[in-house]
Amino acid sequence: MARRAVGLTITSTTIGAEGFRANGHVADPVNGATTVVDQAAVEAAVVVLEGDGASPTQGHVDALRTVWDALVLDIAGVPASAHVVLSYDTTSVGNSSVLKRAVAQLLDNVAGSNDFSA
Repeated sequence: MARRAVGLTITSTTIGAEGFRANGHVADPVNGATTVVDQAAVEAAVVVLEGDGASPTQGHVDALRTVWDALVLDIAGVPASAHVVLSYDTTSVGNSSVLKRAVAQLLDNVAGSNDFSA
C-alpha cells in the first residue's frame, strides 16, 4: 500500500472570502507500514498489565511506554504547516476521479455531523 498526502493552509476564515494556500505533498500522517504492528504491540502490552492486576511491574509499565511511543510516532506525523490534510492510499484511489468522489462523500459525512454546530 502506497500512501500520499496533500496539505492546505487556511489563510482567511472570513465567510465568502476564505483564503487558502496549497502546501503540496506533505508527510503522510498515517504510517500504514508500522501502525498496525505497533497497535498490536500496545494491545499486547495492555493485556500483560491487566494480567498484573493491582500490582503491575515496572518492567511491564516500561514495555507499554516503549510500544506506545512507537505508535504515537506512527500517527503524529500531521504536518504543522497544514490546517487540512488529505491522506489517501494510492492502491485504492487509482485516479483523481475516484479521489474526487471520495472527498465529496467525506464532505457529505461532515455536513451531516455535529462538528460545526454551535
